[in-house]
Formats: sequence, structure tokens, C-alpha cells
Amino acid sequence: MQHLNQTHGVLPPSMYLQGLICESKTAVAGGGFADIWIGRWEDKRVCLKVLRFFQCDSDREKLLKDLSKEVILWRQLKHPNILPFFGINTEFFTPSYCIILPWMSNGDMMSYSRQRKLDIHTKMLYASPCCIASMID
Repeated sequence: MQHLNQTHGVLPPSMYLQGLICESKTAVAGGGFADIWIGRWEDKRVCLKVLRFFQCDSDREKLLKDLSKEVILWRQLKHPNILPFFGINTEFFTPSYCIILPWMSNGDMMSYSRQRKLDIHTKMLYASPCCIASMID
């Protein structure tokens, strides 16, 4: 997969999910680079993370190539502390790409830590080396 991506800058068809449903009429959350919508795939509630593109066409091409590398790597990662990657979609939010992830009922990491008054930086400093170490083993 990585060779196909590096050579041609395309993702394999297996990355594109079929049978995806967008349930929300508007975005339910958002950040600097993406909007979050609620979806359903294979009877599971999923997060539709719609990437925002603000660049010209040449920058967009590089961004899509970088996105391709990231999702190919992400799909191969398996760890309890890493959110699984289900796939992508380009049909609902054309011309943007949509990354499909499990729906997290507690929201994103920053919202979760604020609601529970957690020191997220301490938690991240602890969790990051643990994740990396387990991937290397």
C-alpha cells in the first residue's frame, strides 16, 4: 500500500468505505482543520471528520499526498490507546476528504479533560511514550 501511495499518490479502493450514512444535518463540533459530523457505518455510530482545505490547488495536492501517507500508516496501527481508523469518504463532502473514526461519546481529548478537570499535558506526557514503546516492541 505504501508503495502504491508513494508512486502514484493514490489510496487503495479498500480505504474508501461503502454503506456510510451521514446522520447529522449540520456539524456537531469543529476545530482549526476539520468539522465533525455524526454518521453510521455497519450499524455503528461513527465520527465523520471532514477536513477543511484553504490552500490553492498545488498546496491541496501536497496536503492530499500527506493525508494519504498518514491514513495508510494509521490503518496499520493497533493499540488500545490509539483510536482505530475505519476509512475515508469523498462523496458526502466533496471536494473535502472525510476520515471515518469510531464515535467517542465523551467528545475529543481536550473537551474530556476540561470537563473532568484533568491536567491533559501530564496525561499526554505519560501516555505518548507508552504508546510509542508498545509499537516498537
